[in-house]
Amino acid sequence: MPKQTFINLPQEKKDTILHEAMLEFGHYGFDLASIQRIIEQSGISRGSFYQYFEDKTDIFGEVMLEISARKMKYLNPVLEKKEEYGLFELLKEMVKKAVHFGLEDPVAFQIGKDLISSKTLDMKTFLESMKEEVYKRNHISPESLYVKAIENSLARGEISNQYSVEVILSYTMVLVDKMSELYWMHMTRQTKPDKDDSIITEMLSILRYGLSSSNKTS
Repeated sequence: MPKQTFINLPQEKKDTILHEAMLEFGHYGFDLASIQRIIEQSGISRGSFYQYFEDKTDIFGEVMLEISARKMKYLNPVLEKKEEYGLFELLKEMVKKAVHFGLEDPVAFQIGKDLISSKTLDMKTFLESMKEEVYKRNHISPESLYVKAIENSLARGEISNQYSVEVILSYTMVLVDKMSELYWMHMTRQTKPDKDDSIITEMLSILRYGLSSSNKTS
């Protein structure tokens, strides 16, 4: 998290610093990004930088939160209708919008790719803290995102009613995290976001039908 001195800056100055930081991380990735280059391109002193941020991870976190805010603009049309979706439809629509965001914001996409392959950042801890902050800033929670969709799927017979909403939610959250990790590992092998959503369809199919060969898949 940035220090209060950064939060208190005029919005234009904050935007300039984050813009230059985003370009730096997009071009070099986290591991090779330089605080000095961010300072020079932003037109601030080194002392000022450390009045605003603790270190490179701190400003990178703020860049990732800015990316998340941009991504939310793509997700909002889906989230506004989340009361209407079943679980599997909601998950697929959210992923499709996220891919659309990556196609239209290549710098953000590149930063996400580089994050997954970083050798110096504790990615798991970092992403956990980012997820908590994104939920906080957008006033959402896993419950507010998924519970109604789970209830809709139960009512439609898409999910067996032998399972409780609480168990399904917990199971879904674990798989969503793993799906996201697998998807981004897949994306690190791409030169640009992949319009082909077959890997998402496959992962959702496992969530929906399990691994048993006796289950229906259509």
